[in-house]
Amino acid sequence: MRAGGADDEAALRARNQTSATALYEAVRHGRAGVVDLLMTEVPEMSSVAIEGDDGGVSPLYLAAATNSVQMDPCVIASDCLYWLRAPSTLDGVLHFYEKPAEKDAPAKGDDMTKSGTIASVLIATVAFAAAFTVPGGFVADDHARAGTAVLARRFAFRAFVVSDTVAFICSIVATCFQIYGSARQIPHGHRRVYNWLASGLVPVGSQFMIAAFAFGFHLVLGSVNRWLIVFIYIFSLASVLFCFPGIWLPLRLGLGKVVWRRAGWRGLVNIHERPSSLSQLLFLFTWSFLFENLRRPLFVLLISATFVVAIVLSIALPNY
Repeated sequence: MRAGGADDEAALRARNQTSATALYEAVRHGRAGVVDLLMTEVPEMSSVAIEGDDGGVSPLYLAAATNSVQMDPCVIASDCLYWLRAPSTLDGVLHFYEKPAEKDAPAKGDDMTKSGTIASVLIATVAFAAAFTVPGGFVADDHARAGTAVLARRFAFRAFVVSDTVAFICSIVATCFQIYGSARQIPHGHRRVYNWLASGLVPVGSQFMIAAFAFGFHLVLGSVNRWLIVFIYIFSLASVLFCFPGIWLPLRLGLGKVVWRRAGWRGLVNIHERPSSLSQLLFLFTWSFLFENLRRPLFVLLISATFVVAIVLSIALPNY
């Protein structure tokens, strides 16, 4: 519900039997989309504390205490200030959101890096093996086109090759970044960038590995198991969509509306002044609100569209 009059404004500020506002309940139940909407309409309610046993607790305080990345006021505020080019300190860093480092922070970082490295190495190993054990086998030496894949002309095979290649490249590059990110000799700022890049590449490699699995099964089953192929594509698509919830968390449309109102399209693409070079343009855009919210869902939508095309072709043109 968007505020359009006195009644709507009163509804957004109303309290329930426990004296909690709608914003407080949305934060308590972890509804990030509702929080974004309410913060866009009535941002002043974030500091309104509830009464009763939990008196003194405001939605802003509760959001900070939940340790939820998508609702952390520090993260959201720092992102907004960066996209809007708000004034900061002389070194360009917004220090107000920095928290004291924990004693076991390096150990936690090392554990995350090790887990990511193991995952990326496993994906790279499976993708490399799948490249030389393709579905359908190879043409015999005594035939024309000896050594090539038997099903090389099929759409599913081409999709399998592309998916397997992307999975291998993303995982092997992520492995290299994680190795550099865990090296103590490299400056801390560079290690953070390497780990950030690796954290984005590993999910992409996993998604395309799932896609390669579905396309490979399609080639093995053939046209005689049409509905079984549809079943595999549906469950593979479900795993791509829901096994990586992080790809949907950045879709903070309410936050995008705030950036649009304050800075227009320049705030969305993070380009407030004319870039001096192409490299600066690419750097600014890769840290923009638009890129952050589109980079991961874009690959999911691409895989989903390819699944749909493969299903349609398996029904309309079984031998294509």
